[in-house]
Amino acid sequence: MRDGQIYLEVPDQAAEQEQQEPAAAPPTTGSPGLKPNEFRVGDIPSGQIRLVHVGGEEAAVYNADGTLYATQGVCTHRGGPLSEGDLAGHVVTCPLHGSQFDVTTGQVVQGPATESLTCYRVIVDSEIGRVEPIA
Repeated sequence: MRDGQIYLEVPDQAAEQEQQEPAAAPPTTGSPGLKPNEFRVGDIPSGQIRLVHVGGEEAAVYNADGTLYATQGVCTHRGGPLSEGDLAGHVVTCPLHGSQFDVTTGQVVQGPATESLTCYRVIVDSEIGRVEPIA
């Protein structure tokens, strides 16, 4: 109490917590020690899609019933992120406008897209997969 006023000192609980608990490490993208076009095969379960980079471009890697395929990472209709789409069997559906593509060939299954996807080669060496352009 000073000059007829009551003052309260409130401890900074956030600062106290930071001193007691170390900050969590920021989330990482990709797997440590892998190149941008590489991935761990075990990280893509059947029916799932992952994003990698090939020559500075995005590529989507699909595990379609146990077989790995890769195409360009964006839809040919409006550039939707195919790695965020749905994979049913060998068909990926773009999350933006519903275009569907056969991931084994890149061919359009259902529009509005009219242009096929570029396909990439997937090479598996033990537990590491690598996506490369088809020569």
